Amino acid sequence: MQRLLVILERDVGMFSLFQQVLNTLALIDAEKIERLPIALFGRGCIYYRDEGFGGKRSVWEYYFEPLDDRIGEDSILNPFGEDAFDVVESLRKDHELRRGAREFPQDLHLLQPLNTQDLENLDFVKSLQAFRDCIWTEDFAPIFEGQQATVSMTREVGSRLVKKYIRFRPRVQQKIDRFHRKHLDGHFVIGVHVRGTDGHFAPARGVDINLETYFSAIDDILRKKTRRACRILVASDEEFYVSLFKQKYGDIVASYDAVRKVEGQDIFGLGPTGQAMPAYLTEGRDTAVQNGEDVVVEYGLLCKSDVFVFNGSSIADAVTYSVTQSLIMR
Repeated sequence: MQRLLVILERDVGMFSLFQQVLNTLALIDAEKIERLPIALFGRGCIYYRDEGFGGKRSVWEYYFEPLDDRIGEDSILNPFGEDAFDVVESLRKDHELRRGAREFPQDLHLLQPLNTQDLENLDFVKSLQAFRDCIWTEDFAPIFEGQQATVSMTREVGSRLVKKYIRFRPRVQQKIDRFHRKHLDGHFVIGVHVRGTDGHFAPARGVDINLETYFSAIDDILRKKTRRACRILVASDEEFYVSLFKQKYGDIVASYDAVRKVEGQDIFGLGPTGQAMPAYLTEGRDTAVQNGEDVVVEYGLLCKSDVFVFNGSSIADAVTYSVTQSLIMR
């Protein structure tokens, strides 16, 4: 039976989860780890719903295909019906206790492989053979053999990993393709991402919102191209910034109809484990799960742009790792 490396959720935004997955995949490839990767993102992240989404229960598979065709959530979770994530959480907590783990799961790095005795002490999971000798990881940068993994995530490495492992669910791919055909096809596309909300207050992320620098970069491009030949695809977590680009550039601006922060909403909120999260995502799991799909669609669209203008954000990092178009960081 194939051995698994299970990637567990963190209480963070969608593309911080995406980068966590990419970092783990980079480690698997660099160290030639002979395990099948699977992302099981459950109750510990804001996008999870007990009833699932799009016919899936793991948040990763709400929006993306399984990382490896040989293993997906159906073969791991279905044997346990509605109790699937209770089983996963029980396995994890039981093994943490046996290791004398620290109190908070987010302080852990790499949990050691489960052994037969661990599984036999949990009667209700005896039949889950796939979890024998399973490695669990729930860190942004995983630990391997007791050492902090050092993976050089260059654009070349990132692009190779995305091509090898990352595929959209058909529903998401159809939305990307439909929007692109209707609004962007046949044009030189200037992709723009503006990270707002709580990013204003996180200088360590390198977030700087100076719209004049955005406008200057875009105006330079428009001078070299005819305006009619261009489209500006604007993505942001705040509707305010999308509206400013529309005011300045008019009908050459396209934006996906996404769940975003709107005027009057608070900036700060808390995720399911108490981590800081943009408040608009915390207003209900239906809102969060739809935002998860929307931002994945925006990512797919930005990856199709001819040039990309951005500030510091996880989705911008994901785009830069995924493609090889020209980049302009503002």
